[in-house]
Amino acid sequence: MISKSIRLVLLFLALLLATTGISILTFRLRALDSATYKRSLAPSGIYKEIRLSIEDQFIIDTIGEEALETSFAEYIVSLIDFPTITVEAAEENVDRLFDWINGKNNELRIYIPDQLIDKEIQELDLSMITFDQIARYSRELPVCTDETIEKNKIFPICREELTAPGQQLIQNQITSYLDTLQSSNYNNNKVFSTILNYPDLTSEVYFLQILDAQQEETRDSLLSSIMALKDAATSSLILGICLIVAAISILVLTIFLGSFNIRNALSTFAGFFIVTGVVVFAIGFLGSNSPQLIINLFLPDILQQSALSTEMSAAIALFLKRLFELLFEMMLYSGGAVILVSSLLYITAKAIPKTESEKRISETIGSSLPEIDIAPKLGR
Repeated sequence: MISKSIRLVLLFLALLLATTGISILTFRLRALDSATYKRSLAPSGIYKEIRLSIEDQFIIDTIGEEALETSFAEYIVSLIDFPTITVEAAEENVDRLFDWINGKNNELRIYIPDQLIDKEIQELDLSMITFDQIARYSRELPVCTDETIEKNKIFPICREELTAPGQQLIQNQITSYLDTLQSSNYNNNKVFSTILNYPDLTSEVYFLQILDAQQEETRDSLLSSIMALKDAATSSLILGICLIVAAISILVLTIFLGSFNIRNALSTFAGFFIVTGVVVFAIGFLGSNSPQLIINLFLPDILQQSALSTEMSAAIALFLKRLFELLFEMMLYSGGAVILVSSLLYITAKAIPKTESEKRISETIGSSLPEIDIAPKLGR
């Protein structure tokens, strides 16, 4: 019979393999689910930063850079439901990305919400804007300078002397602007063409086409990351299953190398996976309560990109924190499930009646124990 120390080493190896295998499969289950990322994006503030970029680009493309943060431009933008458009477009593209990664789609196309924007624009009606509103928004405009006074004749971007005819002129300017937006000559893709640096943008375009139009460094970085994620979808499944199969094989071997009977074998098997479940649960608990530590250890430079604004860096930090919380939270569930199932198996194993030989061994051991006289010692 093989020594107990060697069996302990084999059990430790099996525990290591099983824990790693379950962890990989657990991470894969949640890390390759688009819902995980949508749940992480929603509270992070990334949607807001993307929306602000789209709104700013919309103003630049339709009015001009001088109109940024001016009252009338912001008023018009506020009438277009960019928050909903941003969320719907982002979540649709996240779903498409993970459908492609998981092999559900053979092609990865980027979704452009031009039809949503067009619908919002066509439903705009500025006829209800009053002279009182015009007066209030006009007072919020910066004073005109030599550089802005000419452009102010096209769209109200600065403040001149406000008179009744001036108010009517502003109303006419805004109406003219809206007519231009709602005409067939306006291309809603222009905003996203600028943001994505892809001039010939259509409603749906291949992801690789977008990449080809980017700078070499950006293109190579994005392509390598997304291809690595796609490869991980297949390799992690195979690796996780192989590790668990290897762990079970070593465990079965260890059981057979000892004194074997079905009752003890099941008890050992169940006890082993109870311990494995506890380890997985502990990792999940520590990870879900220390996501920032994990980010600092494994992704220390991700938020140090010079191209990111302070607000976007903060939003990405919140996104990653929430993402790791969700990933390790899944390990809590996996560990708990393994503990529950293994505990039921352990109870079942213990409920199996002992064989006659086991009963004789138990009786022999019991009869060989010294008796303890618990009668009171009288007469002393």
